Amino acid sequence: GAVTPATGLATNIEPDRLLVVNVTIDVEVTDVGASVTDVVTAAARHDGQVYGSNVQLADDETATAQIVIKLPPRQVDAVIAEIAALGALISQVQSTDDVTDRVTDIDTRIVTSLQSVARVQLLLAEAKNLGEVVQLEAELTTRQTLLEELLAQQRNLGQQTALATLTVLLHAADAEEIVEPDPLDFEATSSVTNGDGIGDAFGRGGEAFVNAAAAVLIFVGYTAPFLAVGFVALGGWAFSRRRRARRSRSAAPLLPPAPDEGQRTTEHDSAGAART
Repeated sequence: GAVTPATGLATNIEPDRLLVVNVTIDVEVTDVGASVTDVVTAAARHDGQVYGSNVQLADDETATAQIVIKLPPRQVDAVIAEIAALGALISQVQSTDDVTDRVTDIDTRIVTSLQSVARVQLLLAEAKNLGEVVQLEAELTTRQTLLEELLAQQRNLGQQTALATLTVLLHAADAEEIVEPDPLDFEATSSVTNGDGIGDAFGRGGEAFVNAAAAVLIFVGYTAPFLAVGFVALGGWAFSRRRRARRSRSAAPLLPPAPDEGQRTTEHDSAGAART
């Protein structure tokens, strides 16, 4: 949700303190492209300058922008208030680094380094031979390099304390969230289910049938090679079994035919007569 811009940055700066101020704000806006122009205009009204930017406007829903502004520390509060009014201020992060002691130390070292350089230059002017000249020139180069480094640090800190850094992040407002119906709410469920009419219901049913048929065809397509191999193996097994059955029947011995009833009676009577 939106937050209230923090105030008091300008009024809390003590005149005798040197501060490095960095502020980052994240603002949600409806039109990122138009808001970028408004941010630059607001910065210019308060003696601010744009030091860097990264704007992505390919898609309105995902558009973003990052703008880095340098401006006097006492103008930061006013600029933040104007930029926050462009939309909803989501977050604000601020850091303040007191570099007063560092600046004082560098200033002292610069004074000492200037004196050191001046002494070596005086000795170099009074050098009597080439060896002294070479040695003093090398020493002078070393001390001048140190002096230049100290002066660069002094300029850098001076720029950081003279101008605060304000980083503005802009992003498009999120689309309205879609509320899912409660499955236990009969009225809401009925409105979603029946809201499209009977014709649409038949259309969805036909689509479901087509999808089911397509799934069956895909299954058959995947299993057809395996089914073909299975049928071939089953046919070979059945054929082999029938051949073994025929060979078993042809190799079995033939049994003599059983005598009929009349023949068995005659033989029985002949045997009885012979015993008599």
